Amino acid sequence: MIGPNTLLVLKHLALKNNREKTTNSTLAEKLGTSPQTISRRLKDLEKNEYIIRDVNPDGQTINVSKKGYQALKEEHKDYKKIFEKEVSHILKGHVIDGIGEGKYYISQDGYQTQFEEKLGFRAYPGTLNVKLNPESQRKIKKIKQRKGIEIKGFKKGERTFGKATCYKASLNSYNCALIIPKRSHYSNEVIEIIAPERLRNKIDNKKVKIEVDI
Repeated sequence: MIGPNTLLVLKHLALKNNREKTTNSTLAEKLGTSPQTISRRLKDLEKNEYIIRDVNPDGQTINVSKKGYQALKEEHKDYKKIFEKEVSHILKGHVIDGIGEGKYYISQDGYQTQFEEKLGFRAYPGTLNVKLNPESQRKIKKIKQRKGIEIKGFKKGERTFGKATCYKASLNSYNCALIIPKRSHYSNEVIEIIAPERLRNKIDNKKVKIEVDI
């Protein structure tokens, strides 16, 4: 594992994109440290195969290796978890009455078996309908573009039940999932939530916050 100070050197090298030769003194000046410290960190990066160095009397060319870029990608993922979860994946709105079809569809064994397998719970028969505020309506468009958990369609007798996409979530801290049917009566203004229990019994008021796990 790379220490935070060494990772800073690696990030700087990747941003330079190997465009020119450099020296330890130049790197030290740009990163606000000593040439001796830079030398140690470069040796550490090279030893662990995060960079490839070509050292000459007039300087050195440093290339970030595939392993080095992978380390930076992992760091980027951590920052995405911090900032996207805080900003992009929290939806707010208020509970509204649905059109009454959720109970029939959600109770089907063809769906319930998949919910249990893929979401970790059998859903209470019905959906909780939430009308999103304008900001969350913009966010749900982006969420729908992300890969979710596929719920396959199936046939039961002469009836065909369509597929859907689910995203694990929590609503006011209660475990749930956002479900987006392939064929839906709702636009981005309204979302449907399924959960292992009847959430209406758990909500003190109609305002809710949904944290989508992506």
